[in-house]
Amino acid sequence: MMARLLLNNQIAVKYNSPGMSAVIAVDMTLILIYFFRYRTQKGKIGLRQTKFPLTGAFWVTFISFILSSIFAIVPLSNGLVATLKYFVSNFGIIFIFFKCLNTEDDVYLYIRTAFCVAIIITCLGLFEAILKDNPWLDFVYFNSPHDESTIGRLFYIPPSVGGSLEMRLGMVRAYSTFGIHIAFGTACVFLLYLFMTISKYKFNLFANYKLNAVIILLIAGALASNSKTPIIGILIMILAFYNINQIFHPKIILPLITVFVIVYIYFPHIIENFMTLFDSEKAEEVGGSTVEGRQTQFRIALDMFSMNPLFGNGMGAISILRKIGNNDLILGAESSFMQILPERGLLGIIGYIVTYIMLFSYGKRFLPFSLCFFFLLSLAIMEFATGILNMAIWVSAYFCVIRLFQLRKAFKISTI
Repeated sequence: MMARLLLNNQIAVKYNSPGMSAVIAVDMTLILIYFFRYRTQKGKIGLRQTKFPLTGAFWVTFISFILSSIFAIVPLSNGLVATLKYFVSNFGIIFIFFKCLNTEDDVYLYIRTAFCVAIIITCLGLFEAILKDNPWLDFVYFNSPHDESTIGRLFYIPPSVGGSLEMRLGMVRAYSTFGIHIAFGTACVFLLYLFMTISKYKFNLFANYKLNAVIILLIAGALASNSKTPIIGILIMILAFYNINQIFHPKIILPLITVFVIVYIYFPHIIENFMTLFDSEKAEEVGGSTVEGRQTQFRIALDMFSMNPLFGNGMGAISILRKIGNNDLILGAESSFMQILPERGLLGIIGYIVTYIMLFSYGKRFLPFSLCFFFLLSLAIMEFATGILNMAIWVSAYFCVIRLFQLRKAFKISTI
């Protein structure tokens, strides 16, 4: 899972068509190891025997992909390749992660690794935001090809070759190790959920100063991404840990006010960026999404959806249909619904919703209601606002939290 946080899609083991990113290569290798080694063992030593909680969602989603490929306007081979990549990098690797997240040591290994990776990506993001350069992405850029086959994998261009970092309201939109700033910001939110859970429910896995430090870094990383999406996600997710009355308790509200004042004085653009949610003129002025722009995007997405409302037009159909008329105004189809409806139709949306329902049903068996509900709500709103996020990252954090509570029932968690 950590490969997704450190390696973006521009890092590949094969660039010539058909290309293969390093992340997909790692995922396929792990899946093959599982099926050709561990599945052949009678005892399946070290693996969880619990039923995978997303089996139903897998089959509904799989059927939606197959049917959309059959009735697609894109070549069948393209749809099948996209289907294979999707299931390998999402349900496939999540299944392997679930099976391997078994003992206390397995959970500790994931959390220790997540702790180290969180420090790496946030420090790099802050370095990029402050010094306006990213040495890691510079290295990736100079050591990989940039042609039609890699378009969209990495949007970063080093300042040293005439590129300029993406800016908004005078602040850098930090990418850290990712291919785009939104991926960095939302990844910080998912890791924040993990470490705030450890802190709030006193699992005593780290010394308090370490835990507080990584939480502060993750919040700073989300802000350094300079995107509204992770900010919205954090504001909703905070309700997973504190109810309204607790938020207004002096111990909570006074530090929040202090942080707000500091941000307002020294980083006013962060506040200004968030306020563009409510000011369409300001959003248009600084190059952000406007209400009118989103309405146009949804209208085009619904027009595409109406071509085959049940099964959709197939994976990759948006990139083809956007070349017709004014469909290019759909831009990046910045919403989960805008991405799913045109390509996989109603059956795809059903699979998407079923995934959320099954994750909530599984989580509420072991977690406090607010801890699973508001995390999934924040995720759903972020995806509705910006598009499908990396499922393997957020599901792994969610499953790890669930496993922590399961293990707590069996024995007391020791201190790392």
